[in-house]
Amino acid sequence: MGTLTHEKLEKEYTRANSVLQYMSDTIDDFRSFFQHSDESELFSLNDALNSINTLVSKGLEHNNIEMEIAVDNDLELYGHSNEFVQVLLNLINNSREAILSQKRKGQIQIDAHTQGDEIVVNIIDNGGGIDAKDMAQIFEPYFTTKHQTQGTGLGLYMSHQIIVNNMQGSILAENRGDGTCFSITLPKGRGNTELAQSAKD
Repeated sequence: MGTLTHEKLEKEYTRANSVLQYMSDTIDDFRSFFQHSDESELFSLNDALNSINTLVSKGLEHNNIEMEIAVDNDLELYGHSNEFVQVLLNLINNSREAILSQKRKGQIQIDAHTQGDEIVVNIIDNGGGIDAKDMAQIFEPYFTTKHQTQGTGLGLYMSHQIIVNNMQGSILAENRGDGTCFSITLPKGRGNTELAQSAKD
């Protein structure tokens, strides 16, 4: 239509190339995150959260959702870092969907701190909360509040299995303010290592 200029073409080319590079990097990130290792190990909680931020930040920004991460330094967990990343990605995605259903400017907060011999990780959103009648069932297999074409009801169940059975921790949910707070409590990394060694002995 005679409106294309060299400057506009160059700008769009640069933008498209940037998006493609980001997508390529994201695929590489997922490939490395989800390679499963049979051996549990100590891993940095900070590194795991930084990786998650790299994966989801652009998508959340596109949905007008802000995510803030506050974590004590030098926290270590024991287990499969890839499984832990999957748990947090699932919780963040649930928060994103809840926020989008409310059609509001979204906020997701992740804070992690020590509490005695344990580490507590909270994922808090402003997505409207969970219906009280559903709260007791959300970690059961195949339970979902979504339409059957949108969810299998396995995400929170698998997250619960990973945290409780694989990492000897606990995961709870409660409504807080205008959203939901998922609290994950785990033994400190080195204490968990000793627990695992005792179990082997």
